[in-house]
Amino acid sequence: MPVTEYYIDVTGGTDTLDPGYGTVGNPWATLSFAMTIGGASTSGTRYNVKNTTSGSPHTTTGTLPAGSASKPVYIAPYSTAAGDTADPLYLSGGGSIIWDQDGIDNINFVDCHFSNYGAGYAFNLDNKCAAYRCTFDGGSGTGAGAGEWDYDGLFYNCHFKNMESIVHPTTDTSWYFNTIEWSGDYAGYITEGKVYIGNRVKMASGSVDAVFKLGYNAMNLVLSNSLYMTTGLNDDYGILTQTNTVVQHNYIENAAIGIYNYGKGGLVQDNTYYNCTANHTTRSTTINLKHPTGGANDITLAATGLPDIASVDFTPSTELRDSTTTMNEDLSGQTTGIKQQFGSVLNVPSGGLSYIPRLREE
Repeated sequence: MPVTEYYIDVTGGTDTLDPGYGTVGNPWATLSFAMTIGGASTSGTRYNVKNTTSGSPHTTTGTLPAGSASKPVYIAPYSTAAGDTADPLYLSGGGSIIWDQDGIDNINFVDCHFSNYGAGYAFNLDNKCAAYRCTFDGGSGTGAGAGEWDYDGLFYNCHFKNMESIVHPTTDTSWYFNTIEWSGDYAGYITEGKVYIGNRVKMASGSVDAVFKLGYNAMNLVLSNSLYMTTGLNDDYGILTQTNTVVQHNYIENAAIGIYNYGKGGLVQDNTYYNCTANHTTRSTTINLKHPTGGANDITLAATGLPDIASVDFTPSTELRDSTTTMNEDLSGQTTGIKQQFGSVLNVPSGGLSYIPRLREE
């Protein structure tokens, strides 16, 4: 069954129980009213919102309905019909967390821009939640993070701006094709997760214990990420791995230790380093499956031919591109040359959400 669609026009809608409202022809005016009336339908619900701007974000956000595995809730922008735009839905917490509901599952944010949520998180939810192509704009206070949920969450193609505290604190999270901009000192981890693929991290200043911290899951993957770091008084690891982690084809610059393989049974190979005090370190009990730490398949770049990694948008140098072999090649049948920039989406899929073939940057 298709999801139930509700519509909110924050400048032209009307919050009323009159029949026919909440439709595309007669939208409501606030998310708060819409979610109170609409709730979460059996087949899932999408709340479509229009006419927000960066200067006039929506603040009457109300209380999220109780989603579940069978009743997902989506919050997304629209222009004239559901799903017809990727322009942001601007949401503001007015200096505080926008949604603090840590018992709510399966909330999915699409093309949302979160701002002014204070020194904490944009939201605090429970399990199986996701953010697609969203921007987290650091809040209004020192120490701002992004979003918090517990189990099996996903950040896909999101942009994290002005981060000064942990972006997300739960290890059971997947990260695909995100950009994270960081400044500030933090005695902890910028992110925690179980899968990292194609992410870019740019530290403008500060020192942290680790950029990526992996959990003790049965299997963790860290593939084709780019980390540009600054260092100071903390540990300043690029990637802190755990048991049964595969770490390949990553580029790490300026770390105290590029990869600290802390667990057992890890596979660490084909990574590229520049200006790291130590490329890899392992515990004495670590057993690598193949290519021991410091193996020939890892590359330490010389001082020439480096990508302009300090920029949010950069194209890998020939040296970096070639060092990662097939991980950066075009899909089969493509003839336009190398398309992948680290952290970008290779192509637009034929179904599901329409991905923009670039990172969300605003």
